[in-house]
Amino acid sequence: MIAIDTDVILRCLLEDDAGQTVIALWLITGKRPVLITDAVLAELIWTLRGKKYQLKKSDAIAVILAFFQEPNIRIEDGQVIWMALNEYRNQRPSKVKKRILPMH
Repeated sequence: MIAIDTDVILRCLLEDDAGQTVIALWLITGKRPVLITDAVLAELIWTLRGKKYQLKKSDAIAVILAFFQEPNIRIEDGQVIWMALNEYRNQRPSKVKKRILPMH
């Protein structure tokens, strides 16, 4: 199993570098198990929803949910992410942050 970071996921989603996009897609949709940590998912939402990309909340949630559909993707703590996404969907971002990043 290999762990991927936010940059790999962004390359796949944004398709802004053809060579890196191919590699990112190969990793994410391949047969080899891939770990995505909770912190990476939190950073991904923060990046996609931020000033540069301005993705709608519902679309950001859909991106995260899509990872649950990929058979080779392992989410660090799927239950925590499900609960955080439900809280995020219902506009309680401070609780989401506390749930995903309890040490901070």
